[in-house]
Amino acid sequence: MDLDYTRDEQLIMIDWELMRYQGDVALPDASRPVEMTPEESIMSNDVEELSEDMRRENDAEVRKALGKTSLAFMDLENMSLTS
Repeated sequence: MDLDYTRDEQLIMIDWELMRYQGDVALPDASRPVEMTPEESIMSNDVEELSEDMRRENDAEVRKALGKTSLAFMDLENMSLTS
């Protein structure tokens, strides 16, 4: 439950200004598509496939839950008036 993120803080903290395009946006190179290495393309395809699989699983769970009754139990003695 306790995560010490300060140990790897340099990996988490991202300087977004360094990620921005540093050149002139009017040049044709600024609007060309991103070129990926074959390894990057494979990783990108894997991530897209996993995302689609996760979306399909989530949709299937939502479909299974449609029309089902959900119950909630509350202890009325411990509830405040605003609840």
